[in-house]
Amino acid sequence: MCRTTRKVQKLLLKVLNSSNLRPLYKRNLQLARVLAAFTLGPSDSHDVVDGRPDSLRLKELIHYIDEQATAPSCFDDIKSFVERLDAEGMKLVAYDHIPELSTDGDESKAARIQLLSLKTKYFVSSCPLTYNNLSSEKPRLQCLACSTELDSASCVSCLSTISRAALSLYKRISSDSSTYKQTFRDNALPDIAILIAYCNIRQAFPNQICQRPRSAQSLRHLLRALFILEHQLFLTPKHSVLSLITTQVHLLLGSAYRAREVWDVLAVKRTIVDSLGPLFYDRFSTISPSAISPEEKWGRHLIDTLKSHYEYSLKLKMPRRLIDAFEDGSYDSVIEIPRYIENLRWSSARAMGLVEEARTERLLGSPLGDVISDPRFGMLRRLSWLSDC
Repeated sequence: MCRTTRKVQKLLLKVLNSSNLRPLYKRNLQLARVLAAFTLGPSDSHDVVDGRPDSLRLKELIHYIDEQATAPSCFDDIKSFVERLDAEGMKLVAYDHIPELSTDGDESKAARIQLLSLKTKYFVSSCPLTYNNLSSEKPRLQCLACSTELDSASCVSCLSTISRAALSLYKRISSDSSTYKQTFRDNALPDIAILIAYCNIRQAFPNQICQRPRSAQSLRHLLRALFILEHQLFLTPKHSVLSLITTQVHLLLGSAYRAREVWDVLAVKRTIVDSLGPLFYDRFSTISPSAISPEEKWGRHLIDTLKSHYEYSLKLKMPRRLIDAFEDGSYDSVIEIPRYIENLRWSSARAMGLVEEARTERLLGSPLGDVISDPRFGMLRRLSWLSDC
């Protein structure tokens, strides 16, 4: 361990041992220790030696998993670190350590850990590092998790095992309302359904090329994925991720009518205006400039949609999404959101909104509005002045 890493780890440990430390901050500090080990520690050493964790980064990651395995966001917290381990380190985390975590007879806790294990196994199965190239006349791979020799880029054996275990967990949670709380079931069941669907979709397309199903085997796997998705969608009809995946599977199977029904449930989020709004106005003003003319009712409505979004959301000192991220325990988002908002305030998106509005008026021969007094322009001008300072 280098001197800098030891110093950072010692400082974080000292803060962690402070009295009356809130769980929110404790978790952030634990995650910071993992990040420090991966960022500052040596990256050329083996993660596993003689079947035991050897590198600092793997030890810190395992310690974090031990502390946070039952937290809903644990998988999202660890997946970016898991993929940076070597193949043996990935295998140890997914197939050895997480499944063996103690549950103390708590069925709910056991279900959370099993779900984390299944997610991690699936994630590891999607990492190319876990497939070893075999020296033979015909290119072949070997799965390091189950030692199966493969002709494709996915281990069908591992995917089938994960899918069966996930389906068993799904049935157990959905049928036992006395053991598992409703909040846990509402959050866990969609995740498990998506996991089962992904396993079957990858088995339908083992070479990772999503084309039209050309064999009975591919069709069977897609139908299995669709059945579990539709069943869960019936229980949670407004789940956006479920709706999106279900729509895509229906399109693969050619059932466009049902795909449209599911798609209609999805609502376009206001945040999409940030990145796609100016592009939408650019295309619209080129094809049909009169449709977004401020002199027309619909034109005023469309322009006001873009303008009001920027006037409201981009001026917030404390974005609501940052508060939501704290409440949901999504700590990676807590770090990224302020940077994203700041970049958005400096981005060309706001200027493009003004440009497209002026462009439409010019194309129609209308007099140009008072751009200088527009709130969007005023904010851009102030930010530009601050940068010059």
